[in-house]
Amino acid sequence: MLVQIGPRLLVINALKPYPTWQGFKPHIERAWQSLQNVLEVRGLERIGLRYINRIELSAQRVELGDYFEFYPYVGQRLSQEMVSFITGAEFPYADDRDHCRVQLAPTPDPEGRKIFLLDIDYFLARPRTVEIMNALAWVEEAHSRVEDVFEGCIKDHLRAMFKEI
Repeated sequence: MLVQIGPRLLVINALKPYPTWQGFKPHIERAWQSLQNVLEVRGLERIGLRYINRIELSAQRVELGDYFEFYPYVGQRLSQEMVSFITGAEFPYADDRDHCRVQLAPTPDPEGRKIFLLDIDYFLARPRTVEIMNALAWVEEAHSRVEDVFEGCIKDHLRAMFKEI
């Protein structure tokens, strides 16, 4: 766990081995309460919950459509093999108060493994629309949405691989 504090900034990071949500959430709560104990928080310009999922596939040749629901569409007149790509979209939630930015891209690996980053960033799109006293409830709601987005981005084949780990 890593907590970063700066002017107008509080970041709580979890690195491998990743905790469950139930294991991570108390760290968020503790950091938020500690911050409020030492200074006055007057408003929330941005609040977010971001998961950067590093997905390693053992196959030498990967058909993205076998693993992902969210991936770049390449028309029939273009080569179906890509050296690299980045695909992304931003979706509105909570009557456009929140947005969720989703990006998928391969990442280089010196050992030749097929590794993809599925980056899901759920954030407050309209500043100061979440009251300070509701910040932790917002985080819980954001987590639920991030889980739904993640499940919407992957296919059963990849889901089954996660269960094997």
